[in-house]
Amino acid sequence: MDKYCVKCGARLNETTGMCPNCDAEKIKRRKHTGRQKICRFLKKLFLFLIVFVILAGVVIGSLLYFDIADFPVIEKFLNQNKILNYAEDVKRDIPETSFSGFTVYQSSEANISVDTEQGTTFVNNEMLVTIDSSENKQNLESYISKIGGKIVGEIPELADYQILFDKEYTIRELQAILTEINEQAWVVSATPNYCIKMDSQYIPNDKKWSHIWEDVPDGINWGLEAIDMEEAWDYQDDMTTTVNIGVIDSMFDMQHEDLIFAEMPLGNPVEKKIKNWDDHGTHVAGTIAATTDNKKGIAGISVNHNLYGASYSGLGAGGYNTLQSTKIAFYYLIAANNCSVINMSIGMDHLEFEASRGGLAAINILNNLSSGIEDFLRTLIDKDYQFLICKSAGNQNEIGENLKYQYFRKDESDTEYPYEYYRYEDYLKYLKGEKGYEYFEKYKDKKEEIESRLEGGNVDAKYGIFSAITDSEVRNRIIIVGAAENLGTHREGGFLGIGGTKIHDGYRVAADSQCGQCVDIIAPGTDIYSTVKSGYEERSGTSMATPHVSGVAGLIFSVNPNVKAEDVKKIICSSTTGNYGKEGYGLLNAKNAVEKALNYTSDEKETEFQLYVNACKKLMESGSWHEHMKMTMDMKMKSDRASAKYKGKAEINANVAGYEEDNLSGLTIAGEYEAKIMNQEIKFQMNYADGKIKYTTIEPENSTGEMEVDESFLEFYLFDEEGISNVKVKDNEISFIVNGESLDENRVLAIKMIGGISNLNYGDIFVRAKINESTGKLETMCMQFQAEFQYQGHDADAEYQVEYLLS
Repeated sequence: MDKYCVKCGARLNETTGMCPNCDAEKIKRRKHTGRQKICRFLKKLFLFLIVFVILAGVVIGSLLYFDIADFPVIEKFLNQNKILNYAEDVKRDIPETSFSGFTVYQSSEANISVDTEQGTTFVNNEMLVTIDSSENKQNLESYISKIGGKIVGEIPELADYQILFDKEYTIRELQAILTEINEQAWVVSATPNYCIKMDSQYIPNDKKWSHIWEDVPDGINWGLEAIDMEEAWDYQDDMTTTVNIGVIDSMFDMQHEDLIFAEMPLGNPVEKKIKNWDDHGTHVAGTIAATTDNKKGIAGISVNHNLYGASYSGLGAGGYNTLQSTKIAFYYLIAANNCSVINMSIGMDHLEFEASRGGLAAINILNNLSSGIEDFLRTLIDKDYQFLICKSAGNQNEIGENLKYQYFRKDESDTEYPYEYYRYEDYLKYLKGEKGYEYFEKYKDKKEEIESRLEGGNVDAKYGIFSAITDSEVRNRIIIVGAAENLGTHREGGFLGIGGTKIHDGYRVAADSQCGQCVDIIAPGTDIYSTVKSGYEERSGTSMATPHVSGVAGLIFSVNPNVKAEDVKKIICSSTTGNYGKEGYGLLNAKNAVEKALNYTSDEKETEFQLYVNACKKLMESGSWHEHMKMTMDMKMKSDRASAKYKGKAEINANVAGYEEDNLSGLTIAGEYEAKIMNQEIKFQMNYADGKIKYTTIEPENSTGEMEVDESFLEFYLFDEEGISNVKVKDNEISFIVNGESLDENRVLAIKMIGGISNLNYGDIFVRAKINESTGKLETMCMQFQAEFQYQGHDADAEYQVEYLLS
């Protein structure tokens, strides 16, 4: 029931019983008092929250620092917001770049041309000439002066010259000039100055923060922990020789607190003039050679070194690098500054993808550049320079949503562009209005259709320029490096991530790391923490894996200055741990490599391949054995722009008897062959005796035949050591590459018979073998190779794998 004020008759408040008229002042005072209480409460709450946040930060920071607990989200926040990873710039009096012994001429961007017919990018007013001796320089000058040329760049020690013409030429006109000059008796070689775009092979990322050294690889230093770096540093007292290490990369931060270069890197861009700074080279250099024991930043792998650099960004023109600029970079590091180790964490992504898809223009460029670099490096080797090149394998295996590695095939009406594929990332730049991509005008309204046919990934590392080098002496000076990924850790026991035991989940080949037979080793390559401009950050990719190998190579030269460069490769590849991926890559191990280098002698080099030879001979000395051969073939037939794929397989069971090394007249072989190739069943029985192979075909139809063969035909797996490279020995397993051109007639015939095609043309052969530990005999032998041939009037290629089980 409502109540009313006895004074004014107004209805009283049901809760307070007060009159809104007569008790107005009292109501006002009560409201004010209530607000004060709320404000005091909020102030106390705010103060409590501040104290709580500070205490929580201290506690969480301590838990992270002392590795008592894991808080990935918080670690990621700290790293992404660049907390605690800042570096001071340090002004140093760094010596200027020395140009002693060579002359640099930078090609003009305006003279870089693309020949759409041959798919060649070249400098249209230059050529490169190497002569037999610098004493013939006058002959060269006299010759080129008659055709409007002059020497503008040179390496006198190697009699290598860069010629500039007073007019521009097409590639065909230039090739005609080159043909004539190559006929001169004093000319070793003459080529165009080819061009290519370089790419930094990394994937930016930011993730973790931790810096406690531990047995379980984790945190920002996981890469060094994974390769047992701390144990390798235990041998610092033995690292008495100062090693010169060179890095060919984009550009370098010369004021970083944790990096000291011996002199200004060759071609390093002037910092103030760079619009788009690239941290790649600085990051790579930090992993190799960041200053140790300076209470700043990180520690590089190498301990006793002089660091040199060469910038492809500064030496190139218009985003292109020329063959000559690459040669100059190598000469500057290897010859002028005696660098024993060269790191190359760079690639040619578009070229490699295009070549992997069979693009003739890309393959042409790949072969031209590879041949030019191979010849130059061989000249340095012949001059007795000791150097090892550590080269990244590339990141185009599995690419996910990474736009950097996605491409689309050009339209058939597009005849101006030499490649078959465009890079999708460049197309997007065109759509955004960026300059330099106007050639996409014909595709401006096709974005949706283009996105439906994007391609990428599955690029074998063999399509790299350095992987394509065939000279065994040069290949033995190159290590191709893939990336390893840390699978992380988990805790067993504890509560809410606190306490318990940290368990390591292992490693694997990084999903994006390019693979293949040419990859020699894997090294940590994901979430690698290193130097960047004015700070430290994480990067991922084979670019980050490669400097781990370069750093360890530097340690080997430091503990054993007498070791030869090709032996350093063997030491590194034979001291790995684990077995990763289908190729069975080993993971770099610094401790094992340093320990092996301490007592290594060159004599070991001679015995490694001999292990395989001896195992073969021990098998054959027994006089009789059983061979079980399995062959698989993936074949692709090409017809214009279309292709058809087929699979084939074959199996042989054969018994060998009566083998005597000095008398093969009593040798006999009896076996059965079954195969299914191109959906056709093939079966036959074969026998060998008295120098003849006789066979009886059962399917597809009954027939007989015979073939005379030399006895050495049956010893085809005893390869000539002259054609062997990339020998790796680990426990009782050995692998190597056989130069296909080094095989004699009988071994060529044997492999053609294995392939089942008489006009088979193949390249290098990758061999992997296992030796029986107890008997020393060859137990298994597997060959992998690619071949091209003609089948039913069409070009075809195939990948072969042939495995022998011997008992």
